[in-house]
Amino acid sequence: MPLTRNNFLRRPSKVKERRSQRHGVRNAIYSVNGDKYKGEWKDDKRHGMGQQVWKSGATYIGDWKCGKPDGYGTYTKGEQLYIGEWKDGKKHGHGKCAYNELAFYHGEWKEGHRNGWGEMHYENGDVYVGDWLMDKRNGEGIIRYVGGDWYEGEWKSDVKHGEGKLYFAEKDQLYYGTWFNGEARRGTLSDYDKDEDGSSTFYFCENVPLPLSKKVFSCSES
Repeated sequence: MPLTRNNFLRRPSKVKERRSQRHGVRNAIYSVNGDKYKGEWKDDKRHGMGQQVWKSGATYIGDWKCGKPDGYGTYTKGEQLYIGEWKDGKKHGHGKCAYNELAFYHGEWKEGHRNGWGEMHYENGDVYVGDWLMDKRNGEGIIRYVGGDWYEGEWKSDVKHGEGKLYFAEKDQLYYGTWFNGEARRGTLSDYDKDEDGSSTFYFCENVPLPLSKKVFSCSES
């Protein structure tokens, strides 16, 4: 096709294309939907250090890569605050997340979910420390209830599952056994503080569902 004045004008030059692309540090840029970004660009994408404020009120300040949060940054939305590592636009690595004034998580993340080792403080005062998988307690962990009871052992899909021990603060007794989908199945119950001669009294309990203080102790009375 011969090059004429008309078709030449219809073709933007490479120089003009490069000039039209955002690159380097820019002042605040507003989008049509009301979002605002201020920071570094590369090849017309947010890249480097920058701050994004969404129309919803959410804010991210930190590292960007190819248009997505990637590296280290802080995200806030309402009461929620996350400070930590990001990858491909999602929480990934190590970080702290406060859901409100009382509930917060500190630990590992994977693709936006609590995953790996972490410590969760619940709104009611309970505290869990241990393994997570896709936002659920999974693996080895211990939970301390606000009333003084605690459980240490295995978890699966956010419930007690496998071997574990449950301490009842009110009666100072310890239940040790196996669990299945949150229910105690087979184990022993003993006084947590041993007698002066070093002996302990053990009780056998089977198929005892949770929650357990009264039902577990009823086994010892039968």
